[in-house]
Amino acid sequence: MNFCLGTDILSSSVNHTELTLHQTLTTSKVKQQKCLAHLIRNADEVAAGEQSRPGRGEGYGQRVAQVFRDGIRLHRDVTMGGCTREEYAQQGEGLTLRLDTLLNRAPLKSKAKERLRLGLLKQHVLDRLWPFLKDPDIPPTNNAAERSLRTVVMSRKVSQCSKNALGAQT
Repeated sequence: MNFCLGTDILSSSVNHTELTLHQTLTTSKVKQQKCLAHLIRNADEVAAGEQSRPGRGEGYGQRVAQVFRDGIRLHRDVTMGGCTREEYAQQGEGLTLRLDTLLNRAPLKSKAKERLRLGLLKQHVLDRLWPFLKDPDIPPTNNAAERSLRTVVMSRKVSQCSKNALGAQT
């Protein structure tokens, strides 16, 4: 699969691996906040799929989702004036410790739980899970961005997915 990157690389074609490397190199210095709402959904899906399998990791997805829910609640508290920045920082440290405990453990037997753990661990190491704890002006979810795109998506659906005037006429 080839992609054209435009004027950055003088319109040269590159394969998927090269594009991934290019994206990694160009975005590695950009601070990213993973959407906690999406992470909660992923953890809830793992929890729902693994309810009937007892073991050391029983309830793992639920515990992970709860840490992220508590993070969203904490952010809401500081933005609404329910706690001070100092309290926010202290409670944020507690959330970080709770997540560290869940991520830095022996491998889980369930493939789905272990995939969740390793994916979150990677994002945690890259410092993409808690940037909002260091800067409360960063939202912990991308809900506002998704809502702003909603009208564009709905317009595209109404026009039967046509992206230009000629396509709308056919």
